[in-house]
Amino acid sequence: MIKPQQLIEIGLITATLSVMLGESVLATSSQLKTNSSSPQPTPIIIAQNSSNSEADRLLNEGFILFQQGTAESLREALEKLQAARELYRAARDKGNEAVTLLGMGRINDLLGEKQTALDYYNQALPLYRAVEDRGGEATTLNNIGLVYDSLGEKQTALDYYNQALPLYRAVEDRGGEATTLNNIGLVYDSLGEKQTALDYLNQALPLRRAVEDRGGEAGTLNNIGHVYSDLGEKQTALDYYNQALPLFRAVEDRGGEAGTLNNIGAVYSSLGEKQTALDYYNQALPLFRAVEDRGGEANTLNNIGHVYSDLGEKQTALDYYNQALPLFRAVEDRGGEATTLTNIGRVYDSLGEKQTALDYYNQADEVLSADVE
Repeated sequence: MIKPQQLIEIGLITATLSVMLGESVLATSSQLKTNSSSPQPTPIIIAQNSSNSEADRLLNEGFILFQQGTAESLREALEKLQAARELYRAARDKGNEAVTLLGMGRINDLLGEKQTALDYYNQALPLYRAVEDRGGEATTLNNIGLVYDSLGEKQTALDYYNQALPLYRAVEDRGGEATTLNNIGLVYDSLGEKQTALDYLNQALPLRRAVEDRGGEAGTLNNIGHVYSDLGEKQTALDYYNQALPLFRAVEDRGGEAGTLNNIGAVYSSLGEKQTALDYYNQALPLFRAVEDRGGEANTLNNIGHVYSDLGEKQTALDYYNQALPLFRAVEDRGGEATTLTNIGRVYDSLGEKQTALDYYNQADEVLSADVE
């Protein structure tokens, strides 16, 4: 049986809750980058070396829709990119066909269609190689790595990231290099190799600053904070989180802001400062809802429940846990679901309702067993 009374880290089920920000890259001939947690506003990219004005129009309309970041706009973007892809393919324009495939892969990844995303990326890859676009090849390799990373196939993810890294360096794309270094750091963190994770994240950070990528800098600062939190260096973690927070706000990344507020709350909770923790969690919650991040919302609800449980307000704790549970199920986060079931069991256990507690513990075990299968 898993241990009761756990908090959740977004992306990682551990003792505290932290948002780890991996990154995917979406590109045309120049690199159009987006944080993995939600699409960010970016300049419209005009297809290069193309004489197909209709395909170019569809491509750019697709990117405009992509930037809106809603499930509906992403699906509409997918239709535009598919239509553009057909026109580029008919014109034997491999470079721009690769661009559309890369975009279609990223959209499917965001929509949770991981295998479909891989299919599109694997179609883009030989096209980029055929036109000797090493930057596009690097971007595609990075994005394939991110999909495998999200599927839990960490070694495969590392293999792709390590193919992308020298290509970014060869074309002197410091932003792409920083993204891939960040992602490699996250893999090592998830594997428990904390010092190696810090080594990669600390290589990414000055590159973020050099290209004036404040959103990326914020993400990497957040990730460094997460590693220090895991190492028990809570004040150092807070220092990094507090550097990340104003940067997320400056670039109007509400998802990143929410995650960092949540992480700060987790640190204060671990330090026993429960009311301060609640203050931060309650700032994070409406932001997660505003960006329709149900996973982040679920994690924060779970964490608020944990604080109330620690404060002895067991019914309030149950109320929050029971709000979190259907959200974890909706996003198919079995680890989060199992953790919340365990936490509910722990509350009933403390109330002397041993059979109800056992029922929840057994549900948690069943969820984890099904996940292993």
